[in-house]
Amino acid sequence: MHAYSIAYDEFMTLLGNCKTECEFGLVSNVPNEEALTAYEQVIHLLPQYADAYRYKGVSLTHLKRYEEALATYEQAISLYDTKDWEAIYDCAETYNDKGDVLQSINRYEEALAAYEQAIKLNSFPISLYYRNKGRVLELLAQQAYKKAEEIELEEHEEHPF
Repeated sequence: MHAYSIAYDEFMTLLGNCKTECEFGLVSNVPNEEALTAYEQVIHLLPQYADAYRYKGVSLTHLKRYEEALATYEQAISLYDTKDWEAIYDCAETYNDKGDVLQSINRYEEALAAYEQAIKLNSFPISLYYRNKGRVLELLAQQAYKKAEEIELEEHEEHPF
């Protein structure tokens, strides 16, 4: 039990440093690689701590390491306890983060599915999730409209009136 207590104290110190000094790896005077390293240390100490994976994913996203971020978000999602309301909220937030990454790399259908999962998990409507879903639907509509124009041009070239 003593070893666990020491590991927990180290973990809390690392996590506290990440949250206060690195602001979850988003905005900081500390380079994001350092924030990423701190999250990896937290994961090493407590490999079942889903939030550490989520925040590692946020850092990876900020570093534009999108595929790694997506894999890390998946790890976080798999670790959240969906019987705990706080974990459900955090899991929904992770799906939202995943959707943001997918949207930024033009994988709109997958982004839409991630946002819909965030909405499904949360027991009350969160406007951010709906706004993100709406943005992706708009991008998908623009893609469909472009495709329709391309097909129309092809049809016109093949069968001029």
